[in-house]
Amino acid sequence: MYLFFQVTQLTGFSDPVYAEAYVHVNQYDIVLDVLIVNQTSDTLQNLTLELATLGEKCAVSEECGERISKDFTFTLLRCSLYR
Repeated sequence: MYLFFQVTQLTGFSDPVYAEAYVHVNQYDIVLDVLIVNQTSDTLQNLTLELATLGEKCAVSEECGERISKDFTFTLLRCSLYR
C-alpha cells in the first residue's frame, strides 16, 4: 500500500482567511484535510470551501456549518476527490 502525504498552502499568510490542505493519497483515493484559520476580528458564519479540479476527478466540497470565532481560531474540513 502506497501512502502519500503533503501539506499544500491554499491562501497567503496575509489573507483574512488562511487555509492549508493536508493531502492524503492512498491508491485511487485522495482526501484533503483542510485547516481554515480566521485571521480577522469578525466571527465568520456559513463558510464554504469550493474546489476546482482538472481532468476526470470530481470534488466533494463541504460547508462549515459552525461559526469560526474571531482572532485566529480555526476549524478543520475533510474533502474527498473521486473518479
